[in-house]
Amino acid sequence: MADQGTTYAAFITRQADAELSRRERLDARGLGVVGTNGALATLVLGTLAALKGTDKLVLTMWAQRSLATALLALVRAALMGVLATQLRSYTVASTETMLDMLSSDHWGDTEVTARGICAKTTVNTVTTLRAGNEKKAFRIVVAVYLQLAAIALLVATAAFEVKVI
Repeated sequence: MADQGTTYAAFITRQADAELSRRERLDARGLGVVGTNGALATLVLGTLAALKGTDKLVLTMWAQRSLATALLALVRAALMGVLATQLRSYTVASTETMLDMLSSDHWGDTEVTARGICAKTTVNTVTTLRAGNEKKAFRIVVAVYLQLAAIALLVATAAFEVKVI
């Protein structure tokens, strides 16, 4: 049966394609976190600069601490976003492996045997891609929680009696 294993091989290939696509989406989300942080920081610092320029802004001690912690959370979120886009290595068929496939030892392999060897090689790629993608996804989740914490702290800053005289 020359078509033996085709379903499995096709499934494994789709998994590899899905992980490569997931990697691209995670990189885009990581960059999105950085962009959102830039907008939030610009908004906060711009508002403070405008109010401070009027010499009418007074931050209580708790408001100062809350604001500083919020800005620190934004910096950490941006860092996690950048780290999420970091290239992660993954295993692909080595040149040696591919040349071995073309050697006289394997050139005569049946289609089923060749399909199985290729599928095993692709499984190694999927496994390492997944591990890298999980690290990227974790960093994005942490970045989003840091952004939420920063927003909550900015609200707290306003609640801690920011006084405009």
